[in-house]
Formats: sequence, structure tokens, C-alpha cells
Amino acid sequence: MALSLTLAGILSFFGCLLFHVILWRLNRPRNDSGTIFVIFLFIPPIFAVAARFFYPVSFASIFLWYLLHFSLSGAYIATYPVFQAISPSLEILLIMDNYPEGLEAQTLLSYFNDRRLVKERVRDLLNSRLAKKKTDTYHLSPVGFCVIRTFIAYRKILGLGFQTG
Repeated sequence: MALSLTLAGILSFFGCLLFHVILWRLNRPRNDSGTIFVIFLFIPPIFAVAARFFYPVSFASIFLWYLLHFSLSGAYIATYPVFQAISPSLEILLIMDNYPEGLEAQTLLSYFNDRRLVKERVRDLLNSRLAKKKTDTYHLSPVGFCVIRTFIAYRKILGLGFQTG
């Protein structure tokens, strides 16, 4: 039973991952973070409860399956922003990869346009509904406010400072 639950948790995670990849290839949703939460965290339990009508399984087994699925999905969801966003560090490494002989600092700096980087990040925040635009000004949405307050509190708990601007 433990092996079948483990396989079910792993297979359901990879099924969600496959669905996620196919959906993004066809048409990436505007609110990709919200869509990922739905795909990985909300749809699988609905299928599990529905499947219970065709295959008798205890709620304890469903809970254990979902615990594994949730753990794998949580790890993926936590790392997704690293893969989807343009990371300056990753972009620098990709540029360096094109110059096996090395490149001068001035050449490296010529690749970057801070406006492009900021515009793309602001677009992501608007699409994820963490920020909103009123006329020509940007503001935190209520969700964005909660996220940033949680982030600030967490960094304070860890004793980490941070600077803006």
C-alpha cells in the first residue's frame, strides 16, 4: 500500500507538471502564479475525491497521497519564479557562455537595459495581481500588501535587513 501511495503521489505531481508544460506551450496564462496554484494544489484533490467513487480508498490514504503530492508541488511552486523570471544573474551567465574566451566588463554591461528588466517585473506583478495601476501610478494590491508585510516580518524574524533604492 505504501508503494502504491508513493507512486500515486509522484505520478500525480508529474501529471500536473505535464499539464502545466502543455498549457504554457499552448497559451501562457496572464496570472501564471495563480494558475500554477490551481493546477498543482486544487485540481488533484478534486480528482482524488472523484476517483474514490470508482476505486474504494480510505480518506487516510488520500491524505497521505496528497501530503506527498503537496510536498513535491510546494517545492516546485517555490522554485517556479526562479525559472520564469528573467534573473540578472542567470542572464549574465548566459552571456558569459557565449564568450568562452571571456568578455570585458564594458561589453557585459552593454547587454543590460534596466528599463527592460523593471518593465518585465512590473508586468509580472500586475498580472499576478500583487500590484495595480491607477492612471500613471503603481500601488500595492491588498494581496501584494499582505505578501510584502509577510516578507518584511520574515526577514525581521531572521535578523536580515534589506534596502530599497
